[in-house]
Amino acid sequence: CSLEMEFTLSESNGKIRGYDLDNLCDPVFTVLTSGLGWFNQKQVNIQSWRAVKKVDNNPGLLIKPVKDIDICIDESSIFFDEEYSGSLPNSATDYEIPMWIKSFGKIPILYHNCGLALIFVNINRSIASLSTGLVKHFIDCLYPILGGDPGDPDDHKISELTVKRVKTEEKNKYIRVIVWSDNKKKEVSE
Repeated sequence: CSLEMEFTLSESNGKIRGYDLDNLCDPVFTVLTSGLGWFNQKQVNIQSWRAVKKVDNNPGLLIKPVKDIDICIDESSIFFDEEYSGSLPNSATDYEIPMWIKSFGKIPILYHNCGLALIFVNINRSIASLSTGLVKHFIDCLYPILGGDPGDPDDHKISELTVKRVKTEEKNKYIRVIVWSDNKKKEVSE
């Protein structure tokens, strides 16, 4: 019950704000579940998904249902990998996640494309109801890393987004946040 998507955007749209992966995925999930009946017509049945955004002269969308999504990231490209166990955000301007990120001291800010993985451990909420849901709010609160402002992050820089729900025997609930980039130029804010 998982999904892989590859969005190919034209050069003119590929780097424009608003063509964020979460914004691109939202109508796809709606059409696949409500329109076509995939995942028993319920977005909550999507256990994991990966979306990739690239620029090419032949725009389009490739959708592939898969059994599961593996998270395989080259460790040398990771610059943020932490577990968040605080309150879940109710809006794009919640303060707790940005404060948690800032608690790590100097914060790397991305000035280039990156990948983001969000692994929801023992959190039984929809990860595909994006327009008003948990995933979008969480991404919007990552502006201390992505750049931008509260409620207006530079999340258009995310070129690969992996979101997964995992159930474990332990009772702890947390979200593992992994940010990576092949570009080694990391800039640090004050």
